Amino acid sequence: MKKSTACIAFFYCILLPFVSLGQGEQTGLASVQQKFSAAFAAQFKNYPHEKAFVQASQNVYLTGQTIWYKAYTMAYGKPSQLSKVAYVRLSNADGKLMRQDKLPLKNSAAYGNIDLPDSLQSGWYMLQVFTAWMLNFDKSAIFGQNIYIQNSHQSLDRSQLTTVKSQQYHIDFFPEGGKLIDGLINNIAFKAVDGNGEPVNVYGDILDNQKKPVAKINTEHDGMGSFNLEADANAAYVAQVHFPGSGVQAIPLPKVERAGLSFRVNPAPATEIDLLVSNAGQQRADQPILVEAVQDDGLAIAYPLQLSRGINVFVFKKSNFSNGILHLGAFDESGRLMAERSVFIAHSDMPVIALKADSISYRPGAQNTFRLSLADNAGMPVQGNFSVAVTDADMGPAAPENISSSFLLGPGLSASLHNPGYYFQNNSDSLRQQLDLVMLTSSARNYNWDKVLNGKTPALKYAVEQSQFIAGKIEKYEPRQNLKLKMMIASADSGKVMAYVAPDSTGIFRLDNINTPGDAEVFYEAVNLKNRKQNVEVTFFNENIDTVSILPAGLNAPAILDAGINVAFVDSVASGTESMAMANGIMLKRVDIKQTKTTPVEKLLKAHVKNYDSDNAQTLDVVDAGTPPTQSVLNYIVGRFPGLTAIPQGTGGMIWLYNGQNERMAGPVAPPNSTPPPTPIGDKPYFYIDEVRTDETDVERVNMTDVALVRFVPPPVWFAPLQGGFIGAIMIYTKNAGDYRNTYYSYNVKTDLLDQYTFNGYSVPREFSPGVNAGKGQKPGPGFRTTLFWSHDLQTDEHGNAKLQFYANGKAKRYRVVIQGFDKDGNPVYLDKVF
Repeated sequence: MKKSTACIAFFYCILLPFVSLGQGEQTGLASVQQKFSAAFAAQFKNYPHEKAFVQASQNVYLTGQTIWYKAYTMAYGKPSQLSKVAYVRLSNADGKLMRQDKLPLKNSAAYGNIDLPDSLQSGWYMLQVFTAWMLNFDKSAIFGQNIYIQNSHQSLDRSQLTTVKSQQYHIDFFPEGGKLIDGLINNIAFKAVDGNGEPVNVYGDILDNQKKPVAKINTEHDGMGSFNLEADANAAYVAQVHFPGSGVQAIPLPKVERAGLSFRVNPAPATEIDLLVSNAGQQRADQPILVEAVQDDGLAIAYPLQLSRGINVFVFKKSNFSNGILHLGAFDESGRLMAERSVFIAHSDMPVIALKADSISYRPGAQNTFRLSLADNAGMPVQGNFSVAVTDADMGPAAPENISSSFLLGPGLSASLHNPGYYFQNNSDSLRQQLDLVMLTSSARNYNWDKVLNGKTPALKYAVEQSQFIAGKIEKYEPRQNLKLKMMIASADSGKVMAYVAPDSTGIFRLDNINTPGDAEVFYEAVNLKNRKQNVEVTFFNENIDTVSILPAGLNAPAILDAGINVAFVDSVASGTESMAMANGIMLKRVDIKQTKTTPVEKLLKAHVKNYDSDNAQTLDVVDAGTPPTQSVLNYIVGRFPGLTAIPQGTGGMIWLYNGQNERMAGPVAPPNSTPPPTPIGDKPYFYIDEVRTDETDVERVNMTDVALVRFVPPPVWFAPLQGGFIGAIMIYTKNAGDYRNTYYSYNVKTDLLDQYTFNGYSVPREFSPGVNAGKGQKPGPGFRTTLFWSHDLQTDEHGNAKLQFYANGKAKRYRVVIQGFDKDGNPVYLDKVF
């Protein structure tokens, strides 16, 4: 046996690229290595792998309740810095969209809530999270959590919550490395499942040509196990497998190859990976190979190795890799894949989270206090940010997937496993051994070497979203038109933004950094260089709508079949909800209210005038005046305010008088048609646009179609410099979304001055209310909340500690606490504990 320590031939990482092409005599391998280096550099730079995960407050709900959630994203093995926008969608079992939220990602996370209406039917639903960038790749890798929603007004259908056992069984065999090799001791893993994909326990024997047992089969965990077999190419091996219910099947093993590479890995040592390689049927006494080690976080390391006769043992340091799946592939000098294996890397320095109850009570309205602590393996405090849910533990188990299983295994692999979160309960050796069986029997065992090396990349339809944006196209646009799109964006919170955006040569335009919460009304027109409207067709792109139709439909069947939901609990809570509503109902006395009708002007003043009001101000209502005027603001107000005189001058500008006087005028005021015209000097009003002080030039640029009202405040003006001087102040207020609706809809004014488009902005989340105790008027009972506590932003302090408090609901007899998030170094952290 030959044992050596493999040397790193090249190390590549997006953030710190480094390439070394090995030894000079290895000409063939050097060429293969160079090809790998270029391929992985392009792959990780141009097609980074972004993942997303969402934690819901619970996995069983009643209509009328709220799904509280927090979404997390990861790329390059750390909290993602790629996308800044995430989407969370709720769909039914058929894939029909029920709700979709668009959220800003801050520090790689976003939070929100979905209120469940009474119109939802009882059944299974899926909560998914994704970014636009993720839609360029395999849609099955998008994370989704199955949740059950019970309509509290419908009778419980127990068939949806119980498992119908399948009597059909299947077993697959997976030689480690990919092939059975003649004359070598081969490790063979297996996985047995029923017709629903649920794992089953099996046992049996491996028989040779003479029906002689040469190996034993026994399930070790979740239908999986492994055995050793010294393979003979002249034998055809058959597995005699005993399935549940005394059924026996004869299953042929894969064919034994006369030549090839045996690839066996021992991942058990704490700091290293032992790779055992043997070659059979080779003519050469020694053979060079290239072992590629790749992780989705952007790491690719090449190891040129020299094989000798017999068993070769090579040692790889785990410190070279990050937590997660490591793919190993062995290639010959022609670049042909000879063997492959996947290993899960779990470093011992992962943070340890602990939770204890400082005070705990199940008495109605009692306050409970829990304390969380986070430390490294040396006991030193660690800071982190987490989402925390406290629920009634009798509802059923926690969701099968968690932040660790989703990010470290990947959503695609994690979703295919029976209970992926099980493997991340702790760092025990037994769990690591069972996780290695997953590496041997799941889709993780194969990597897309061919796609990477041959540049088989997906067509990129969706860009990385760094912000919300409004995009579209001016149809049939020609650059010589020199058009711009003028937009006024009126958000739901009454905020307004005026913007001009120029299209490219094809007519496509894009306005970035739209941080609008809620839906916004976009009023727009195409204008030329003289700011005159041009009649053109404008199409807006609705990216967020496009993404809905292409997501995978349907639910993950294994998760449904193994729901583990407490049927009696759901039934009691659902039936208690209506009783609770009747018991807590309040009969209101009839009250006659005398109300004075608000005038349109009063409505406008309330909507627009915030800080600078005045009792003696005069107001012009432009919104309710019918068709908007076409002249400028300054020309529009001429002669409209008693006492205020504005005399337009032929050379531009105005002469302003209040009550026929202007104390600073140089001489008497001449008529406007005199020759030569008078020079516009002297005092002017103080001008304000939306209560921001400006000058006369800026006012002249305001289009009257954007104006809601104009106010004149005669002197003295309390908020203006010098008490408003001799003329006073003129206040211009621009329209918000409601003003446009009044103008063009309520009054049925037909106009083509402005077109309208509704922009779907960020969803506006609510904060979870911790509730009050029973002594303050909230009655505990069966219909009381099942989510007792939810926080999307629980942070540990410099000592690694955090505290959470909640009130008992009078029904729960056990509390389930689920904590998920990232520590300060970006490592996923998970805890599920029942008190």
